[in-house]
Amino acid sequence: MKKYEMLLDDSIEVLGCQVFRIRALIDICRQDVASQKDHLPESFNVKAGDLGGYIAEEDNLSQKGSCWVGPDAVALENARVRESAIVIGRSAIFGSARVSGFALVSGRAKVSGLAEIFGSAVVTDSASVTDSVWMMDRAFAGEHAALKGNALIFEKSAIMGHACVQGDVAISGDIKVFDNASIHGKVSLCGAWTIGGYTRIYNESTALVAYQEFIAKNPDVAEDIGSGVLYTTGSSDNYSQRPRA
Repeated sequence: MKKYEMLLDDSIEVLGCQVFRIRALIDICRQDVASQKDHLPESFNVKAGDLGGYIAEEDNLSQKGSCWVGPDAVALENARVRESAIVIGRSAIFGSARVSGFALVSGRAKVSGLAEIFGSAVVTDSASVTDSVWMMDRAFAGEHAALKGNALIFEKSAIMGHACVQGDVAISGDIKVFDNASIHGKVSLCGAWTIGGYTRIYNESTALVAYQEFIAKNPDVAEDIGSGVLYTTGSSDNYSQRPRA
């Protein structure tokens, strides 16, 4: 049995594509996810007859599971919403993006390209996730963050503010990237970093960094981590700082 139907007499055009309103045919209940309570404060339940958002075709939203596209959200082109994922607010999923697991996309967020959002990851506010970015576990992207390239964001890492992460970047642990910070190139960060201001981390090599070790070995840099340029040279023992350009 299908869980929703497309209303062919209720359509709009988005990105040059005609998309159609959906309507629930059965009640849809989704398990609460504690880490998403600030972005989905009430238990998410859809009742039979409730109107949802817009999709271009049934392939955009699975008829199985408790996944859903909310009233003002859209999923189009080759995008896929699966399992227990939710797309709500005025968010848009397009290109060949995949949203699955218990992932949540809300606000005015955009997920496109070959990006994949799964686990219980959250993309919200006006964040943009594109190209071949993967977000999983309890990863978070919010405010005006931009994630591009082949970035991999997982565990409890959060990208916020106007921060930009792009390239072959892997971020894990409990790292927070915010303000106008930029991480690009081939960089691997783990631990409990807090990276803000105009900090830049970049290099073609890979650095495996633990925040507490960095503070202990580089107190002069740590005191001014929010300004200037921080870059890695491929060794967790070698850090430098240069004046901001």
